[in-house]
Amino acid sequence: MQRVAIFGASGYGGVELARMLLDHPGFDVTYLAGHSTAGKRVGEIYDHLPPLADRVIAEGNLAEAMDTADVLVFALHPGDGTTMVAEAVAAGRPTLDFSADFRLASRADYEQYYGPHPMPELIGKAVYGLPELHREAIKATNFVAVPGCYPTSGTLALAPAVAGGLVDPDSLIVDSMSGVSGAGRALKLTSHFSEVNESATAYGVARHRHTPEMIQELGTLGTPVKLTFTPHLIPISRGILSTCYGTLTGSPSAAEVQSAYEEFYAG
Repeated sequence: MQRVAIFGASGYGGVELARMLLDHPGFDVTYLAGHSTAGKRVGEIYDHLPPLADRVIAEGNLAEAMDTADVLVFALHPGDGTTMVAEAVAAGRPTLDFSADFRLASRADYEQYYGPHPMPELIGKAVYGLPELHREAIKATNFVAVPGCYPTSGTLALAPAVAGGLVDPDSLIVDSMSGVSGAGRALKLTSHFSEVNESATAYGVARHRHTPEMIQELGTLGTPVKLTFTPHLIPISRGILSTCYGTLTGSPSAAEVQSAYEEFYAG
């Protein structure tokens, strides 16, 4: 049984992970931490996790977490947990980071989209946690950068076509629509019901932070790629629909395309 600590446990990513772990026989959630919700019981915030209802959310202390857990998960905003992540990695603990702090292997790419990195010496040290592409590397590491939401959908949709040479790698387009919960629990103007309802909005056009993630990961499949990404916010609670395009390099049949995808994802 692996004991798990979750920092940022009251956010949407953290609580969804807690829900999944409760259903897994190999894990026990032993430590929950949050900043704005510290001191509250889980049941006061979420009523769909009865086994954790009376668990009190801690302010967040890394030493306490390492005393009570084997695996450390940081479901925090970029920059908020970087120091703790670095300490956990240095201590040799299995560490998963939900933020974008360690997804990009290039410091220049990170700083172009996010600004100065708080822990640049760790850039490129984490394994990008997309098991469909990096399963063996994930097994061998203690440090995983959990992929972003849009990059997961776009990368998995295009990977077989790129790897199989079915599309021109300079022609890629990812057109995505996301529910409001993708923005997290912190309320901002663009998340208000009156701003989102009966509306669809493109945002981060030509500069969204998830663009370099997809370029990086698709570029590991044999050749560098060029990619245009446009996300849209739509009035649903959760979920993503990504429609992905690339100019065909030949004239494959539908059966040949399907075969390429089945072969890439076999097993």
